[in-house]
Amino acid sequence: MSSVFGKPRVGSGSQSAPLEVNLAILGRRGAGKSALTVKFLTRRFISEYDPNLEDTYSSEETVDHQPVHLRVMDTADPDTPRNCERYLNWAHAFLVVYSVDSRQSFEDSGSYLELLALHAKETQRSSPALLLGNKLDMAQYRENKEEELIEKLEVVTVPSPSPKGPPVKQYAVQSQLPVYEWPDVGSGDYDVGVVASFGRLLSEALILKFPYGILNVHPSCLPRWRGPAPIIHTVLHGDTVTGVTIMQIRPKRFDVGPILKQETVPVPPKSTAKELEAVLSRLGANMLISVLKNLPESLSNGRPQPTEGVTHAPKISAGTSCINWEEQTSEQIFRLYRAIGNIIPLQTLWMDNTVKLLELVEVNSSVLTDPKLTGQPVIPGSVIYHKQSQILLVCCKDGWIGVRSVMLKKTLTATDFYNGYLHPWYQKDSQAQPNQCRFQTLRLPAKKKQENKIVAMQQCIK
Repeated sequence: MSSVFGKPRVGSGSQSAPLEVNLAILGRRGAGKSALTVKFLTRRFISEYDPNLEDTYSSEETVDHQPVHLRVMDTADPDTPRNCERYLNWAHAFLVVYSVDSRQSFEDSGSYLELLALHAKETQRSSPALLLGNKLDMAQYRENKEEELIEKLEVVTVPSPSPKGPPVKQYAVQSQLPVYEWPDVGSGDYDVGVVASFGRLLSEALILKFPYGILNVHPSCLPRWRGPAPIIHTVLHGDTVTGVTIMQIRPKRFDVGPILKQETVPVPPKSTAKELEAVLSRLGANMLISVLKNLPESLSNGRPQPTEGVTHAPKISAGTSCINWEEQTSEQIFRLYRAIGNIIPLQTLWMDNTVKLLELVEVNSSVLTDPKLTGQPVIPGSVIYHKQSQILLVCCKDGWIGVRSVMLKKTLTATDFYNGYLHPWYQKDSQAQPNQCRFQTLRLPAKKKQENKIVAMQQCIK
């Protein structure tokens, strides 16, 4: 095992300390990446696989008598490489997979090899890559039946503004499972209860109805990020490691019970909360099955949560989406965008009008040398249209962010916003400076607490 495949763990001085190896499995949909990952690398059974979900697995291996800590990312590009930075900058090695039954799959694998070659040239860093023809697919793998674990299953959901109900209710109805709406929990006798992103305090009387109690699947490494929005706060605070905790519910308390199982995964660089949710929901489902298979033993081995390292993840308010250009750095703004952008757009103020920033992009270093930026006085909030890259450049506390599209009265590209608003503004006053043309912090009026909350994303464990 050569050190080119990974690096020793930080703080480990011994020669026998495990190497850390990050392996990304690439290929178009239908190449059999996930069947390969599940059967040979993770040795886990996934009965309901969604090709749109991206998973990261971790395991301890031995290669040439050398301990190795292996992390495998099963990527989820549909047909071509997409958002590639998430694995190019993370992986030490790559496995490009194609289906031996599809010529198109083989030809498409070339785009990944070209991508890796270009990345190696740009970064002056070569990473091992292996092209693998694969005959496995998930349909065949699902034919391997495991022992039946669940004899009877019913579902309780919380009220939802959607006529169809939350996604877990839609799945339950589709699967012809009995569904109740809280506080109705049915009258059946069950061994164990399970909640995930339920958001309701449970009474001791309800918990005692289940001989094995009620378990909670929580998408963080408790006691970090107790509360209803752990994934959002993981991204918002730039955590590099997260995970899932299976814990026991305690009466009238949130996220404080004993830990039955906990696994960690790296947070892919620049991942959004939605992307991270997909990874953690799949991990949580597998962990839950593992706990249920050995439930009495898992309960007896439960351990109290540490008293150190407790942090809280409250619901996100609408005011959180309002950018403070004077106080927030570009990194903080991008984290905010990746954390809540798919729930509520970031907001700012332009000439007394609320503007929603729909698509944010990082600013290329070549753009920052433009004399238009370096030769004029600017202050936080200053807006400049960069014609070559067709983005709005907005000054913040420590630099610039790029904006590709906004919503004023309707959705506008950066070019549309310039033509309809910025350019006419400059025409009115040809002597105006960029520091006079600026976004300002939006101050939302106080609202009732119930109206001012945005419900945190719901993790659906299927």
